[in-house]
Amino acid sequence: MFTIVLTLFVIVLYIYLIMVRRSIVVFAKRSIIPSAIGLCLGAVFLFFGLTAPQTLNDKLQDIMTSCLLFSFMLDCRGLADGKIINNSFDNRGVYYSELEKVVLSVKNQEIRMNYFRNGRRGPLLIFKMPLETMLAFLSDRVAKDLDIDIIIED
Repeated sequence: MFTIVLTLFVIVLYIYLIMVRRSIVVFAKRSIIPSAIGLCLGAVFLFFGLTAPQTLNDKLQDIMTSCLLFSFMLDCRGLADGKIINNSFDNRGVYYSELEKVVLSVKNQEIRMNYFRNGRRGPLLIFKMPLETMLAFLSDRVAKDLDIDIIIED
């Protein structure tokens, strides 16, 4: 029974992660560490699941566990058409209409974006794109009276 529930969970998880990934228009840079850990541990579970003498149920559980760990490679965040997605499991996101202020810090071709909502700062998002492209994207989506501060570092 556990194997069936685990398999259904993995299927639903991958469908959800793919849907979130498709909704993002501008992807933020992400840390490579969670993906590397998920890939390594997933490969270990998959290797032992396929090579160790086990029952079919145990092999399927190991394969589904490795698929859960491989799902860290699909994790993403960024800017969607109507909201900011901070992580793949944030199904609501932060709508552009809720923003009070956006701060863009530019260094070389990297943009660090902070936003403020309800008097609190949101998580830092890092983008590899020109400033003009980012401003064009934000100008179409945020409120006209929203403060956008730009800090250019050398």
